[in-house]
Amino acid sequence: MKERCPKERLFWLLSQYKNGEIEIDSFCNEFHITYAHDLEFDEITQKEEELFERLSRCAARFSNDIEDQVKYPNVYTTTEEIQEIANKIFQELNI
Repeated sequence: MKERCPKERLFWLLSQYKNGEIEIDSFCNEFHITYAHDLEFDEITQKEEELFERLSRCAARFSNDIEDQVKYPNVYTTTEEIQEIANKIFQELNI
């Protein structure tokens, strides 16, 4: 199998998430690493950069632990917040 370039990997991860084929913890971790560390920003459009940057920032702060979310409000991102951002990406980029 051919290895995906970072842009292809971001779209693949989004597709996997949309189709329920990846756990949210793994999705957030992989999306953030790919966007923040692997991607060359000249590979994506300005619109993709704006949408992906927001998701990457939130994905880096994702916690599935309710205790973390209650104890430290506005620090950790919730499943609902990730889903809301992802839905906007799905809609705006026709994924």
